[in-house]
Amino acid sequence: MKIAVIGASGRIGSAVAREALARGHSITAVSRNADRLTGVDGATPAVADLRDPASVAQAVAGHDAVVASLKGVDGDDASHRVIPDGAQVLLDVLAEAGINRLIFCGGGAGLLLGEDRIMDLPIFPAEFQAEAVAQADALDLLRAADTPVAWSYACPSSILLDEEPKTGQYRSEATDSILMDDEGDWQITLPDYASAIVDALESGEFARQRFSAVS
Repeated sequence: MKIAVIGASGRIGSAVAREALARGHSITAVSRNADRLTGVDGATPAVADLRDPASVAQAVAGHDAVVASLKGVDGDDASHRVIPDGAQVLLDVLAEAGINRLIFCGGGAGLLLGEDRIMDLPIFPAEFQAEAVAQADALDLLRAADTPVAWSYACPSSILLDEEPKTGQYRSEATDSILMDDEGDWQITLPDYASAIVDALESGEFARQRFSAVS
């Protein structure tokens, strides 16, 4: 499979690119900054900016699927609007290009804990609120879209363990609530989360659904 990973210079995008490469897929690592595309060995680098749909169309042309992991600038609340705005650009560009598979990497803060979203609880850190709102808006946009693109909205089970190794032990499920393990924990290692995303690409599961993964 030929996969374009947008945001491949970030922690999630680069982890997905590495996992897909390890499985023998052909990867194009896409970033808006060419200088940051040095960490995914074996990938073909490409530069594109979601504010420039033509550059995105050029970067993804000829691919079977796209994974997008978008992020704003820490401390700049307005910059997080690139997340829902980018989701719309991707739906438009992929539909025009005939690419019918998109996995959009979202945030776990929009998952329900009981009847409330995590992001709406008093304990949720204020500094992450703007990004959480933008991620929730992106999901709303995807769900409302009349599009031929079979999108999936992936989110970790709230706690993403960056420094822990791959275990190969995880489960994925279409859900709007936090996915917990048998002990009531909601965490997953970054490499396992990347594996869950590549699994969904390979299987075609979770089309037009939000899904989560837990170790």
